[in-house]
Amino acid sequence: MKRAKSLIKYIAVFKNWWWAAFARYLKGQLGEERCLRFRDGRTLIFRPGSDSTAMGEIFVPETYSPALGLRDVELVWDIGGNIGCFVIWAVSHYPKAQFESFEPCEETRVILTRNVEANPTIQWKIHHFGLANFDGVVDGYVPDNKFGETSRFGVEGMKVSLPLRAINDVWREYGRPKIGLLKIDCEGGEYDIFEGIDPQLLLSVGFLIMEIHPVPGKDPLAIRSALESAGFKVHWPEPPEGLIWASRQ
Repeated sequence: MKRAKSLIKYIAVFKNWWWAAFARYLKGQLGEERCLRFRDGRTLIFRPGSDSTAMGEIFVPETYSPALGLRDVELVWDIGGNIGCFVIWAVSHYPKAQFESFEPCEETRVILTRNVEANPTIQWKIHHFGLANFDGVVDGYVPDNKFGETSRFGVEGMKVSLPLRAINDVWREYGRPKIGLLKIDCEGGEYDIFEGIDPQLLLSVGFLIMEIHPVPGKDPLAIRSALESAGFKVHWPEPPEGLIWASRQ
């Protein structure tokens, strides 16, 4: 029944829905790359072996649906941009927003760049670095060729270099913008983002949605505390991991 519901959603969303379904159900055995075409004109280039899980989670059960219903979203920061699935999903809900994606992994950023080029109507800018609480380049690991799970806290897989910048400095350099929607999914990097984050930056955020990952020695409750101190109402269905979102309502 679950698979049938997913198939119906694929058919409703994509013109060439069979590539999305095969990529998910055949576990990526479709070659290196495919191009999905949405029924409303959007395009998504993805790697079946690496990106089918992220693609399925965002467009089928719509993992980020708690972010729906926001009003007057002019700027979206997408931290952990991956190949751009989140932006391509979000633009159908916030077509007038400016999207800023931060993606440090060069191999993934190649696909992200192509998705930006394939969707010229989206106001979309890529930043070739991730965000943390420091400037530097760190080692990351890609497990089983799944680039969506690239993490500097991993210990196995292909080794990659990840350039990072301090989030406070970037926000100030860009003029201390008001961020209507802040999305974070950076495989454990969320702890460094919140460690020493400028309270004024958090006050500039209207709505936040984020994946919390288990990292030894890191306390997810510290993130919740930072959000509540900034005046957010925090929603966390399955602590201490999983999806968390924070609203001003």
